[in-house]
Amino acid sequence: MKKIFVFLICTLIVCASSFVVFAAEEGGLVWDTEDLVSEAQEALLSEQLEGIKFKYSVEAVVVTVADIPTEDPLDYAEYIFFDNGFGCGENKDGVLLLVSDSEGSCALFTNGIGRDAIDSDTALDICNEIKGDLSEGKYAKAFSAFADECDYYINGEINGFPYDFTVGIIGSLVFGFVVAFIVTGIMKGQLKSVRKQDSADRYTKKGSMDVTGAKDLYLYSNITRIKKENNSSGSSRGSSGRGASIKF
Repeated sequence: MKKIFVFLICTLIVCASSFVVFAAEEGGLVWDTEDLVSEAQEALLSEQLEGIKFKYSVEAVVVTVADIPTEDPLDYAEYIFFDNGFGCGENKDGVLLLVSDSEGSCALFTNGIGRDAIDSDTALDICNEIKGDLSEGKYAKAFSAFADECDYYINGEINGFPYDFTVGIIGSLVFGFVVAFIVTGIMKGQLKSVRKQDSADRYTKKGSMDVTGAKDLYLYSNITRIKKENNSSGSSRGSSGRGASIKF
């Protein structure tokens, strides 16, 4: 009886260990189903993404797939994000990069703090930044660059960027005003031959400036209208600022 009890305990321990390993594998932040990166590269990328999650409580995820069943890759990226429970906290704070090598498609979906940090324009910029590496098959480099961009923008959203653009502009204007004031003061001091005049009598001919009548004439108006073009370059953006997708 004792042996049977020990056997059951051991079996439960083995089963529990197997479940933990399986859950850890499924719960990772790199889902490279197409084996676009080596195991060593995937380990380094996972460490990079886990660092972002640890620092900001925001999940940055990389997913590779063979086919994208939706017309817009961004829609499929959104589906994967929510269907697999990605994102931290109640607001599901996260960023997901979806790549299909066979279709040459890349989509970047954002949610929660991820969306606050990376709007549609920034998402498109990030996609275009890694586009060259993706097209050349340098997937590890592209994914690492994605992680770096996520780290930068999420950190800026939460902790503030190192350089405050508004403060910099105001400081530059104040500095320019002070310099201009000093320079004009020096130039004014050098004009010793100039004296203040109360009137312009010295510079006009007597009787030449008498105005006998005045009226305003409205001649014509010229209105030019230019049609605003819809600038499309093979990329798409979510209407709510949820990310961007491109072809590579």
